[in-house]
Amino acid sequence: MKIKNEIKILIISIMLTFSFIVPISATTIDNFNDSDVELMYLYVKSEKSQLNISNGIATIKASMKSDLEVDKSLITSRLQKKVNGEWKTVEAWTVSKAGITCSLEKTKSVSKGYEYRVFSTMKSYKGDKSESVASFSEVVKY
Repeated sequence: MKIKNEIKILIISIMLTFSFIVPISATTIDNFNDSDVELMYLYVKSEKSQLNISNGIATIKASMKSDLEVDKSLITSRLQKKVNGEWKTVEAWTVSKAGITCSLEKTKSVSKGYEYRVFSTMKSYKGDKSESVASFSEVVKY
């Protein structure tokens, strides 16, 4: 009889403990903002994609800086146009470079009446390992 009472007390204690943990966790998660989260990468230290449009010419820029220990860096940038609510690639370019920095700069003529952006994938290689990062420019209306 004494063992049954001890088991009941143990079960009730466990249930009470978990009933306090769940609400505390939920409250903490709800208070996070996107600005509170910062991604940490092993090889990619910084990345940036930019788009400027002037007189019908889009200037596409993308750059990344890697850790000193990487073997190679690769950037693929896509100029994208929003058509019927979907992003369509107008043209894509790729550049690869040994060392810690890699950059790309291209121009392309564009049509008026659309929204444009640059979507870049940046990759750093170290031996048989690699790390990829996605980067978006701001959307530009032209």
